Amino acid sequence: MPDQTKIQVNFSREHNGITYSDSLYYSPDEYGELTQDAITAAEDERFNNWVAAITNPPPVQLLPQTVFSKYQFLTLFTQTELGAILNSTDAGVKNFVFMFQAAEEIDTTDPNTVAGVNMLESLGLIEAGRAAQILTGTV
Repeated sequence: MPDQTKIQVNFSREHNGITYSDSLYYSPDEYGELTQDAITAAEDERFNNWVAAITNPPPVQLLPQTVFSKYQFLTLFTQTELGAILNSTDAGVKNFVFMFQAAEEIDTTDPNTVAGVNMLESLGLIEAGRAAQILTGTV
């Protein structure tokens, strides 16, 4: 079995009052060939990578909102659209309104919500293209 002995070099640095502590691990042969300058350069590289990560974090990718309170969901529709929906005599629309009233929240990825909003568009109660806007919350 090969020798798995490692030499651990601990180091700490500070940046803006935050302490960074890390360790470098070398085999005895690797360590024997290193100069103090080479070890310091490896420590500096680790430390500088950490400073770059905490001072320039990658941008956060926000996921689009898909779950809305009933009020929030209603605000995705225009007043004209809401009036047309509430005044509709279509059985499918009445069922959609009934399900909306029974729900605690509206998930725009739920198959029933998707089908219902697309139905509103197909019946002309909301304008063409509005279903996609409403379902993605981009109104």
